[in-house]
Amino acid sequence: FTEAVRCRLRSEFAIGAFLSGGLDSSAIVCTAERLAAEPDGTSPALQAFTVFSDHPDSDERPYVRQVVRTTGTKTHEVYGSDPDPLHRIDDLLWQVESPIVAPNRQSSLALTEAIQAWGCRVLLSGDGGDQLLDEIGYLADLLRTLRPLRFIRESRAFAEWYAGGTAEFAGMALAMLLPAGLKYWGK
Repeated sequence: FTEAVRCRLRSEFAIGAFLSGGLDSSAIVCTAERLAAEPDGTSPALQAFTVFSDHPDSDERPYVRQVVRTTGTKTHEVYGSDPDPLHRIDDLLWQVESPIVAPNRQSSLALTEAIQAWGCRVLLSGDGGDQLLDEIGYLADLLRTLRPLRFIRESRAFAEWYAGGTAEFAGMALAMLLPAGLKYWGK
């Protein structure tokens, strides 16, 4: 993990980081700041960016501020709410690779524009970090290590927890074990 962050700190331009205050982005920012403080640390200054909205349940700024106090990282708080879901729809559609536009896409667009305005050309993000330790991957690992009884028991538990079907969870785990060529052919 540290080496992966170190490799992404090589830049002649300012480095930006999405910072939500969650584990993934906080670990990246803390590691980047620790690496920059090393005697041979030659990376440019890190700029952290967080998006917030009017809804108090989605305001993660207290967590972000704790990371910033701990690391001393310069942070920028970007207001990302837009009451009109179709505002800038042309910009949004131009940027996506599929016809699906996530509900938080406009706040991501505002955040990206702020990052560009600060001259950052490298962007660190914790996106996808949850998939490293997700339930489906865990279930696939149970199959990979030949523990079928535990696989069945855990599939049932996850299905009950998420109010889904056992076959659905088991099927997704099985699909993870298929070779890439077979998955491609299946599409």
